[in-house]
Parts: sequence; C-alpha cells; structure tokens
Amino acid sequence: MPRRLVSAGRAVMGCLLLACAPAAPCFGAGNPTFSGEGTAVILEGDQATALQLAETAALRQAVARAVESVIQPGTSEERTYHAKKGEILIEPYPFLVERRTGKPQITGKVVQVSVLIAVDREALTRFLGTKGVLSDRTAQRKRKAFPSVLVLIGEEIGGKLNTSPYSARIVTQTFLDQGFGVVDEAAVQKAVLHDQAVQGLLRGDAKAAQAVALQYGAGVVISGKSVAEATAMKAGAMQAYAANVTLQAVYADSGRILATASADGSHPHIDAVTGSRKAVEEAAGKAASRLLQSLQEQFERSEDSLLVSISGINYRQLTVLKQILARDFRTITSMESKSFQADVAKLALTIESSPQEFVDQLVLKDFGPFRLDLISFSPRKIDLVVKMKESTPH
Repeated sequence: MPRRLVSAGRAVMGCLLLACAPAAPCFGAGNPTFSGEGTAVILEGDQATALQLAETAALRQAVARAVESVIQPGTSEERTYHAKKGEILIEPYPFLVERRTGKPQITGKVVQVSVLIAVDREALTRFLGTKGVLSDRTAQRKRKAFPSVLVLIGEEIGGKLNTSPYSARIVTQTFLDQGFGVVDEAAVQKAVLHDQAVQGLLRGDAKAAQAVALQYGAGVVISGKSVAEATAMKAGAMQAYAANVTLQAVYADSGRILATASADGSHPHIDAVTGSRKAVEEAAGKAASRLLQSLQEQFERSEDSLLVSISGINYRQLTVLKQILARDFRTITSMESKSFQADVAKLALTIESSPQEFVDQLVLKDFGPFRLDLISFSPRKIDLVVKMKESTPH
C-alpha cells in the first residue's frame, strides 16, 4: 500500500478514536443511524422559513428511512405504512435518540439541509405497533401465546336443559379448525362443577364457568347461552324452529372480557329435535365466527392489559414503585391504581410487550431496598410480594 494512503488511513483512524473517546461518545452509541436531505426555496427573502422547511423535510426523510428499515417489503406491513405514512411521519418521534443538523447549503434561492438521526429500534418497533403497521407480527405473536380455551355453554331446547349442547360442539370445532388449543369439554362434563357452571350460565352468572376453566388449566373460557324453540310459523307438516346463541370470551384469571358475539339461526323441519339442532348449529356457527373475528382484531393491537397484585407493600413503597415503573419501563403505556387495602395493592397496566417479557424484566429489576418476588403468573394477571433486602453489615 502506498505510504500516502497508509498515513491517510492512520489519520482517519486517529480522528475516529478521538471522536469515540469516553468523554465524547460516538453519535448513536450503538443505535442505528439514518440520514435525510431536504430542500426549500427562499421566498420574498424569508431565509429562516426556508431553512425550517428544508430541515423538516430532511428529518421526515430520515425518519421514513428508519421506519422502512423495520418494515418487511412486499407485505401488508408495507401497504399499511404507505396508507398511514402521513400520520406516522408527524412529530414527535418517541424513538428518536439523537439528532444532528448539518450546515445548510444556500445556492441562490435554494436551501439544502441534511439531518442525521439515531433511533432506538425497539422503541421504533413499539411505535409502529401502536400505529397498527405491524399488525400481522403482533397477531402472530399473540396468537402463539394465546392460552388454551374451555367452551361452556348452557343450552335450552324447548325450555329443557340439553346436557350435550349442540352449540358447544360447533364452537369447539370452529376454534379447533383455527388452530386454537381447546380443553376436552367431554372430560369436564363429568365433574359436578361443570353442571353447577352450566346452571350458573343459565342464571346469568359466568363466575362459575371461570372457576371450572381455572381448575382444568384453561386460560380463556368461552361461555354463553343457547336457546332454541318452535316459532309460530308452519308450512304444512313443517314447523319452523329458531335459535339464539350468545358468546363471550373471558380471561379466566382476571375476568376481563376479551370479546362478545351473538347470532340467530332458523330451520324448518317435521322433527322437533332435528329442527332445533339445525337452528342451534346455524346460530352457533355464526356467533363463533364473529367471536373469532373480534379476537383477531384484539390480536392485531400491540398493547396488552395486565392486572398486577402486590402484597406486603405499604403506601410509600407503592408510590416509589409506581415512579420507577413509569420511569424505567418504557413498554408501559398506561398505569392505573385499582385499589389499596391493608398491605395489598392492585395496578392495572397497559403494556406494549408480551406479559411474559414484562414479568421477566419486573422480577429482575432492582427496586432499591426491596425486591418483587413472583407468587403466580397467568396471561393477564401477576401476583407479586414485596421482600425487603437484607442489609449487609459494615
């Protein structure tokens, strides 16, 4: 290599080492960087406005390049991004870590400005998730983590309880066909609690169904009511039968309703049993499809709700804890104190990470004089206890 090139290379390396010295960390400090260029025309001698317009255009271009580095080309993500581009590229940008504006170049009445930005890629991904751009990724992640389902439906045919509900079989099969894990309802039917849960559903009390779901390891219970009866319509020997099925998907641990759906069905037949069954199956199929559609919309949202119960905590510790959570856990988008009784506090959180990731971060976090130990964890509920750290003798 020519001596001149070697010297130049050493000089450049020396500059880089100086630029990256501990006292003056490199731009971006490990975060990806993107550049943008903007141009504007000076009108009526207003150079300041032209400079501002050029800088804004350069920043938007840099942000657009950062966003496009996350999005998978040729997918629905890209189509959604272009549809929402105007909304996404508006300040503020919560994922922006650093920003530098180059010296403007003015040629006649034309102003050119360059901008260099560094972004937090995780924050950018969360931001795009809140905008619905990464809905396919979010839905895939949530569906994979979705707990097993228990279907419990109280069914009345002609005013009498049907102990082998047609509607439950249809809903179960619909969810199985879509790849959901479903608890064997036939095994559950053998339990006394199953009968109590069904009677509770017919009386409008869904808590008994939640108890059965928890007992059999189901994270979500699809409960509901199905009613079929003969109508006043007749055509010769044919009798018309009508049915109505209402469903709701509820997290068994927290009781939070995920989605609801209802549908009607009808079928004419000379046989009461066959006519009622056909009407119920039609209504149940429609209701199950609507419930699945509602769940899919839930999956596409990047945020998750979480109920956190903390025992052994006083109000001062709770105040400190909430401040730390708000400051250090950027995935928390909202936090609400639900209750504080004796030494037990309950917080309702909305998070942009998966509940499992959040719990892992929570139990490893240093809260100063105390720590949080995990008692139990389920998809939408965490039970923690405060433990004071042992002081070390000096």
